[in-house]
Amino acid sequence: MPIFESDELKPLGGIYYVIIPLGFVLMLLCLPVILPIAAISSKRDAQRLRHAADETNCAGCGVALGQKAVELADKLCSEQVAALRLKYPFSMLRLARDVCAICTNCGERYAMDDGRLIIRAEA
Repeated sequence: MPIFESDELKPLGGIYYVIIPLGFVLMLLCLPVILPIAAISSKRDAQRLRHAADETNCAGCGVALGQKAVELADKLCSEQVAALRLKYPFSMLRLARDVCAICTNCGERYAMDDGRLIIRAEA
């Protein structure tokens, strides 16, 4: 005799027929709040990165990093993602960005330290 044939042992009974649709409706109601917050947060992070790049000089050559360094890092990350998609075409990729700026003069790579909002040289 299977364990859940008795009505006494069924976990939560028919409560799932109420909780699942209610959770779905609640999630749909929260989307108009969550999506703008995510968009604003993403834009603010990009502005912080560009501001930090404008204020930081390269540790190797002393040249100011600027917007071009961030664009170079964006291009590198896009190329890395494209290569991974070719190598693993049916995989869902979850990636952490590790290069935020690359010096245009000497090629030194920098990563963002979110705690202090400074760009630091990679180890």
